[in-house]
Amino acid sequence: MVKEVLALTVFTSLIFALSTDLSPQELYWEPEIDLCENMVNYNFAYSHYSNFITTTPNNWVHLIWYRLVNYYVLLKSWSQSGPWLSEETVSLGNISFSYNERPSIASDSNNNLHIIWRGRPTGFDNFWLFYRAKKNGIWSEICSLPTKSSNVQYAKIAGGKGDTAHIVFYLDWGGTWRIGYAKVYPSLPTPTVIDIDTISPMEWQDTSAYPHIAVDGTNRVHIVWQADININNSFPNIFYRMRDENGNWKTIETVSIYPRSVHNQYPRVNIDSEGNIHVTWMGYTQRFNHIAHRIKTRSGWQPVEIVPGEIQRYNPVAAIDPFNNLHVVYYSYEYNPTFPNIVYFKRTPEGIWEGPLFLTTQTTYHRWHPDIACSREGNIHVGFMDTRFNSYYHIFYKRHVFGSDISSKFQYNSLILSSYIFRRNKKIYYKLPIKTKASLKIYNSFGKLISTVVSEKDSFIIDIKNLPAGVYFIEFNFNESKEKKKLIIY
Repeated sequence: MVKEVLALTVFTSLIFALSTDLSPQELYWEPEIDLCENMVNYNFAYSHYSNFITTTPNNWVHLIWYRLVNYYVLLKSWSQSGPWLSEETVSLGNISFSYNERPSIASDSNNNLHIIWRGRPTGFDNFWLFYRAKKNGIWSEICSLPTKSSNVQYAKIAGGKGDTAHIVFYLDWGGTWRIGYAKVYPSLPTPTVIDIDTISPMEWQDTSAYPHIAVDGTNRVHIVWQADININNSFPNIFYRMRDENGNWKTIETVSIYPRSVHNQYPRVNIDSEGNIHVTWMGYTQRFNHIAHRIKTRSGWQPVEIVPGEIQRYNPVAAIDPFNNLHVVYYSYEYNPTFPNIVYFKRTPEGIWEGPLFLTTQTTYHRWHPDIACSREGNIHVGFMDTRFNSYYHIFYKRHVFGSDISSKFQYNSLILSSYIFRRNKKIYYKLPIKTKASLKIYNSFGKLISTVVSEKDSFIIDIKNLPAGVYFIEFNFNESKEKKKLIIY
């Protein structure tokens, strides 16, 4: 357990994120699917309490939630072709429950599923955390986590390299809410709890809550949470801690210090393929709840990015695709002032924010609390709650298939939209997947148009030998679509 006082590393900086408009035609999303179709009951999944959608390395999609009838924890899975598998009841097994809620789900590198939830066994008054795994297609028994307190709140889970699951939660320990951590191996039939620890210092007397967890490719564990610690008249604030591959906890770092900060809540952490750490949260700056984001690279924490917008944006969640784009969804009233809808932003590896894009556009019922995951082939998966069916909450799913729109093909596969062009290239040969009229404009860093190229064939050449080294912006137009990208010439 943590017994010593841990130093807080504080970084203070802020930038307003560069944002461009992303029209719905540029990113095609399939129609949503009701996973609880025709059911007359309540189904719940809250992204600030749990992570309820995941993908496995074999590109299956899995969603978890709980139903008010019998308080069952339920799972649905899909191979991304054909029908969804039948609903599975995860909370039925070797332990009888009177109540279950807030399940979280994750997968590991071996395609196993790991599920954690808060439950009350039959005949008991208190709640504990319960874990179950689906390993090689076989369900394990249900086991409880041996926490120091029976007053345990909502947990989130992540899978690591191999079969291991890593869990974070918060619990009342010594009269203060603290962040707990557990490591579980999905042995059959009974899972094994390998480690359990407290990662927020025992000396902290302020509430710590709403943790989130990610595991990178070397099995380092990354945890973020909010704590009611007042820094420069701002609280709660977001904190980060890492456990290395040898099981050693590193220094706690403060993430959310930036000008005009008032409240910071509901953090999410993601790791990209280069090992960069992305933290996304809801940041309130005196008037509005914003999407706040910060990245830690090899050179350290970069400035906090606040996505512009004079609108309330609630509970952003994030996922990273194989191309290191950060995808963010949240709910807001920016489409309709009475009923919330699901909204999407994308952050490119170059730090450009594209959005907002409305994934739902309803005016008669609520859609909120989305969660998001990306699969290895580049597809984006979103789950959310919806009240369209006689005011009962149902769980819905929506997907963007990578390559289903021409914009995605250009973005990931085209030379002209890469980030860096070296002086020795002098010319860029651009080949389109179809024969169409296209134009490309190059702007300097001050926004001045310096070059325009038009082609009605399936290719054209851009001569850059006369452009000085520096930062430029490319605007590519084709078939009524538009792409913008940063260009750096050495």
